[in-house]
Amino acid sequence: PGTKDSTALIDQWKDVCAKHDLILLAPRSQDPTRWQPTEIGFVRKTIDQVFGQYRIDPSRIAIHGREGGAAMAYLVTFSQRDVVRGVIAEDAPLPLGLRAPMPEPLQPLAVLAIQARQSSLRSRIDAGLEQLRAQKFPVSVMELGDQPRLLSATERLLVGRWIEGLSRLGLFSTAIGCRS
Repeated sequence: PGTKDSTALIDQWKDVCAKHDLILLAPRSQDPTRWQPTEIGFVRKTIDQVFGQYRIDPSRIAIHGREGGAAMAYLVTFSQRDVVRGVIAEDAPLPLGLRAPMPEPLQPLAVLAIQARQSSLRSRIDAGLEQLRAQKFPVSVMELGDQPRLLSATERLLVGRWIEGLSRLGLFSTAIGCRS
């Protein structure tokens, strides 16, 4: 929510999409300040529309969100396991009360957490990642330095590489700059 300038968002990710043969889908929440859990169905419908228009590699479907949008990314990912294979959460913990589902071998799921060392949410982010690791989800972490900030062009390319890696068994955390 809150992304008023779609053109800037598209421009930021254009090179990544071209390099990694990705499609960027950027649905907007009805409320410009936050997502509602009831909008999970809307996000799913937009994904289904893209499936109807393009040939999609089903192993490289990832949901990405930043801060409050990352909470929605987790909700969509865990409720849409039949289509989503990765979640990318920037500076955000698992939503309170959300329990990750058990891993399903036929529905692999990987997590990329993007975080800053001095994020005010760091302890909650780390606790959620430990919960996911304990359940045997592949978890990678990209450190942004001391303070939360927007991704650089190089970091966006690393995210693209991570998404590309979702299609390769056992290579969920191979992006340079990430740690498992």
